[in-house]
Amino acid sequence: MASSLDVTWQLDGIAMAGTAVRPAGDGPFSAVVLVAQVPGGADLMPRVEEAAARYAAGQPMNPDPGLPDSVKMVLASFEAPMNLPFARELWVESTCDSLRKVQIPALVLIGGKDAQIDVHADGDPLQETAAGMTNVTFAFQPNANHVFKEDARRPAEVAASTGNGYNDPGTHLDPESLATILAWLGETMPLTVAA
Repeated sequence: MASSLDVTWQLDGIAMAGTAVRPAGDGPFSAVVLVAQVPGGADLMPRVEEAAARYAAGQPMNPDPGLPDSVKMVLASFEAPMNLPFARELWVESTCDSLRKVQIPALVLIGGKDAQIDVHADGDPLQETAAGMTNVTFAFQPNANHVFKEDARRPAEVAASTGNGYNDPGTHLDPESLATILAWLGETMPLTVAA
């Protein structure tokens, strides 16, 4: 005998971690940040924009082989089969438009060592959007990277590396980010234990 199950979800809060304000198609955002940190990066931007235009037209990006490996890696991430459906949505999603609609508590986290999202280019417009929204909390952790692991490298070192370092030996969660998240969760969704 078949039965149906009605499930109702209620969100008590939302955490937006490593959130770009710009749609991915406007750049793409992360490659722009990386290229800006590479010597001669401004000269490389037309090649990034060409790849982005191909992707926006539904074609493969086919990034220029002369781009730095770190930039090619970011561009390739949009075409990875496991990322593709989500990446296509990101290509047109405006986080500012979405944030305006949030009525539940929200935590917006951006790492100061994030090579893909920028504290000012993304954080400032998000803060402007949330002006007067008492339900939105911002935290900019100076030593956190895109996945909120502690990163002691300078931005130029991150841009010059061939990998993101997220899973390198010795990596660990940024202690300040973890403390911020736990404190926000404790304030927003305190646990109650039934007797």
